[in-house]
Amino acid sequence: MQFFNKKFDIQLLSGRKRMIILMSAIFGVLAFVLVLALGLGGGFTTSYGLSHSTLAANGIASARIRIPANELPEFDRDRASIIVRAVRGLAQIVSWERTDTGDIEIFLTAGYRAGEEIISVHGLTGFAKEYRLRLIAAPIDLNGNGLPDAAELQSATDVMRFRSWFCAIAESQYYKIWDSWIPEQRDCAGLVRFAMREALMKHDEKWHARARAGKLLLRASLPDVAAYTYPDVPFLGTALFRVRHASGVDFADGSYFSKDDFSAFASARVLMLYNTVYLGRDLSALEMGDLLFFEQDDLDTDDPDEMMHIMIYIGRRDNEDMLVYHTGDPVKGEVRKLSTAVLMTHPDPRWHPHSANPYFLGVFRLALTASGSTYAGDALGERM
Repeated sequence: MQFFNKKFDIQLLSGRKRMIILMSAIFGVLAFVLVLALGLGGGFTTSYGLSHSTLAANGIASARIRIPANELPEFDRDRASIIVRAVRGLAQIVSWERTDTGDIEIFLTAGYRAGEEIISVHGLTGFAKEYRLRLIAAPIDLNGNGLPDAAELQSATDVMRFRSWFCAIAESQYYKIWDSWIPEQRDCAGLVRFAMREALMKHDEKWHARARAGKLLLRASLPDVAAYTYPDVPFLGTALFRVRHASGVDFADGSYFSKDDFSAFASARVLMLYNTVYLGRDLSALEMGDLLFFEQDDLDTDDPDEMMHIMIYIGRRDNEDMLVYHTGDPVKGEVRKLSTAVLMTHPDPRWHPHSANPYFLGVFRLALTASGSTYAGDALGERM
């Protein structure tokens, strides 16, 4: 049974719509008047304490702490007795100052490491205060090198520690391949991946016991990377290697990557395009841990990855620049070590690391250690 005719239904709906619009307008006017009254009449209540409990660990996110004047020593107009500190070093105190009302405002920015930060303030009236701030790893790439900044090694000390471990582990495979290097992944790219993972681990007694089990480890007393420990790499975890174009998502926290952009596996070509920065074709640019890439596109294979080859520069030995690499075959291959000078005399000129050799693609640096550089895929136009 139909209670209302169509015309009356339309009129009823129109009346409701007009009522909704009218009520919305009334509430809007009231809200506007309230804002004016609070803003002009000084009715805003100052928000004390920490402005944000969580920040993206992206190097740019900021927060503020406001401490009321009644908690501050009256005599301390020059702030001499107030000490502000980021206890765990995950955030940086940018500045702090007294306001016109006598309060103190502390301004801080997030670092690149995730975790819980404690901001301690000492010198207050009769007590100290602690503010807890959670930092979350954010997949942002401010320096454009193709990796999330949180996963990069930001300090020169950490870069050198990583390079030392990376080269020591790679060179150790020349003397005796470790059982922990999976046989199916023993090729030139596999050596890079394996040495990277092992270099970022915590090298405690348990790790050394595993490394010493029928193996040779060169330079075993090196200090560890301090920023993080594999597999707890910010944002990446065990998926250390970028394997495709970034998703390009631009969230409010600066996120740019997706988890699907990364993997625990990467071929030689993918390592070059998405996980390194291009330094050119001059060997004078080499630093310990850099990579040399070659491509032999005349090989009888349909797999473009089989055309690629990587060598790791491990530094100078007896005034010679030394390289280490795996020959490529997971079953019959082996790890070899030789100098760049010897490589220059290879009977096949395609292996000469010289700018005149079209098969030599150049010198590349792991993006993990190359903050502030452009990743190889951009530098080369992804022509590979």
